[in-house]
Amino acid sequence: QAYYYFGMMASDQQDDQQAIQHFLKTIELNPKEVNAYFYLGQSFYNLNDSSQAIKYYSQGLEINPHSANLHYGIANVLIEQGNFELAAKHYVTCIQLNPNLLQAHFNFAKALHKQGDLSNAITEYIAAIKLKPDYLLAYCGLGQASQEQGNLPQAIKCFQIVIQLDDKEPIGHLLLADCLMEIGDLQQAVHHYHAGIKLDSENKSASAYNNLGNAYKDLGEYEKAMEQYQVAMEIDPNDPKVYFNMAKVYKYKGELDKAILQYNKAIGL
Repeated sequence: QAYYYFGMMASDQQDDQQAIQHFLKTIELNPKEVNAYFYLGQSFYNLNDSSQAIKYYSQGLEINPHSANLHYGIANVLIEQGNFELAAKHYVTCIQLNPNLLQAHFNFAKALHKQGDLSNAITEYIAAIKLKPDYLLAYCGLGQASQEQGNLPQAIKCFQIVIQLDDKEPIGHLLLADCLMEIGDLQQAVHHYHAGIKLDSENKSASAYNNLGNAYKDLGEYEKAMEQYQVAMEIDPNDPKVYFNMAKVYKYKGELDKAILQYNKAIGL
């Protein structure tokens, strides 16, 4: 047992190489120590050695196929490898064995979301939130899935909760602004785009400035729209959407030569 505890200490200190040595010694002395296989898998996973991670998760499951942690660990590796079908089976088994494993619900939700299975993704995001009612990232995921599903009231509610949980987090404001644009609440969209951009000033997003420009464009405030598009172009000069939007503004202003110039730039990208 001493090697196992040394391995746990090394793992807690994020010394994965040392942890691996201790856990390998553990299973050499006690091949049935299932938890050691889990931590070996985790350590190799942390070191980006997916083949070794799967090897030890699989060996652990041979000893105890009812270990929720082992199913969870191998599912995470399989997702990164793009093997969604097999990963999903392990996530489902993991959750059946331990319905209170928060991160399994959340990671499974993200995987389902990425696959476009919005209904089941939403179910898993909600399950995660039930286990951790202040889970900001789960509310972000639930809001985005709801928005993609066309349920804008639920999406807006989720992003408002994100802001309530952390009003200094830019993503809540930016995602809420996108929804407000969709329902035509342009003034509030402008407010939240500005809030998100200000909070994320060190990591300027061309998309955020482009979307703010669109809000001003739809409000008929063309000069302000062009200011935002100009910033977006400076951040990402290779995004054709911004040039198309700038062209629309010039067209609305009756400056057709400038509009054509921007259209041509967009087409050339």
